[in-house]
Amino acid sequence: MHMRKIFQLSWEEGVVFDFWSIVHSNTGAIMAMIVPLVVGGAFLSYFIALVLMVVWELYEAIVGIEEHIENRISDIVFGTLGYSIAYNFIPRDGLRHFVFLAIFIIIACVLGFFGWKAYHSRRQKAVEQ
Repeated sequence: MHMRKIFQLSWEEGVVFDFWSIVHSNTGAIMAMIVPLVVGGAFLSYFIALVLMVVWELYEAIVGIEEHIENRISDIVFGTLGYSIAYNFIPRDGLRHFVFLAIFIIIACVLGFFGWKAYHSRRQKAVEQ
């Protein structure tokens, strides 16, 4: 029987934490820099971001990305944590806001690239077996 690790320091699925947790935290931070600008209001923007995170996890399930439920919940928790930290600590005024946003988007693209590459490699190995 395959034993799942609670903390996985790789792109492999961990029960609570894996490298995808960083991607979800980063994505939550990006949402914290965009959603309040669009909808305004702390509670409403937080609620919309949370709904988007849940919808994303449902989308992953629908398209066949296999994860355990604990990992899906953990992804939402890490996204929410990233949102909360960014909302409370990243300045929302002028140029600094957009510099932080650009940095977080670049990080998301780089991590997303390596994550999807690892995911597809793992899927390909499973098909070959």
